[in-house]
Amino acid sequence: MKKFLRFGAASAVVAASLGMSSVAQAQDSASADAFAEILTALQLELDTGSKLDFGAMVVSGAGVVSLDAATGTLDCTDVDIVCSGTTELAAFSITAGTASKDVKINLQSTNVILRRAGGTVGTAADELVLSNLNSDATLVTDLAGDYYEVTLSGTGTSAFEVGGDLTFDGSEVAGIYTGTFSVSVEYS
Repeated sequence: MKKFLRFGAASAVVAASLGMSSVAQAQDSASADAFAEILTALQLELDTGSKLDFGAMVVSGAGVVSLDAATGTLDCTDVDIVCSGTTELAAFSITAGTASKDVKINLQSTNVILRRAGGTVGTAADELVLSNLNSDATLVTDLAGDYYEVTLSGTGTSAFEVGGDLTFDGSEVAGIYTGTFSVSVEYS
């Protein structure tokens, strides 16, 4: 019986030592490198004297006039709107940024009201709707939503232009209509 107890005790010691060594071998460690890049703050400016100008129109009914920034062309094909005069795209410059980085252009997505000088707020005859702002920059199609993008030059600069659509309901009266839209940029 003494032999049996010794054998049993020895088996328990061997089993315990095997269990402990497998726990010790389950631990391990690794290391990783950490990385951060500091980018130059972007500076966006409207080019001096630049504005989004659709030219002059005679309006006798509802319609849309579009100024395409990619082509620089004015689409004024609605029969109740006659366009004339010179058009101009709003020209923007990124004057500082980190060289060769991609930059996302954020164009205002909500409608902009252009109001006639001396006009009344909320009166259809005194307001135009500017919408569908577009750019001559590269259009990027993304699941989260499409956007425009430029790549900064080796000196960290770039430029782009902006166009859009004007919607008329046909009641607008003669005058100069003005409004302001927003554009921002961020690294892609």
